Amino acid sequence: MTMKNTNRVLIVADSPDSSEVLALQVAFRKCEVRIVTNGAAAIEVAQTFDPDLVVLELMQPDLRGYQVARILRSRGSRARIIGIAARVRPNRNGGAHADFDALIAKPVFTAIIDALSEEMNTQEKSDGSP
Repeated sequence: MTMKNTNRVLIVADSPDSSEVLALQVAFRKCEVRIVTNGAAAIEVAQTFDPDLVVLELMQPDLRGYQVARILRSRGSRARIIGIAARVRPNRNGGAHADFDALIAKPVFTAIIDALSEEMNTQEKSDGSP
């Protein structure tokens, strides 16, 4: 297995403005970033890009974010999947939320990306990666 030199982040958002702003924030943290604008593209790109983190808007023009997360998990993705929505409601019995590592409400603040980047770096060090 080849070790990756940078963290890979897949951003799935149908709004070019929000995805570009988020991509700039993530790239600034020395992450490799890919942006797609719908769920089907996310599933396809994730196969070859092998992201460490997927930032996934729940409302997509084709598949819902919940469907995308479920498909990624069923295909063995070990990426952290963060769902983004205008409103986040608690789900007391798991359900569709089970495929996400976190659900957060918009807007996505830089502090959240900082925390996720730090967590990924800590994980790499504990896995023996440089």
